[in-house]
Amino acid sequence: AGVRSHPDLIKPNLAELEELTGSRPASKEDALQAARKLHEDHGSQVIVTGELHGDKTFTATDVALSE
Repeated sequence: AGVRSHPDLIKPNLAELEELTGSRPASKEDALQAARKLHEDHGSQVIVTGELHGDKTFTATDVALSE
């Protein structure tokens, strides 16, 4: 099942995001781009959790859905 079942919401941490996309985000922008791609591919809202360079937890949902 997983994301292939097109859930309404997925909430990957950075390691899971890397597993889903094939690359580890090096910046918040990389993580947002990956979240946008997941949203486009699966129609799910995406909330990415983790810490990148002091940005503790961030949400990609609004960015992904607004574009």
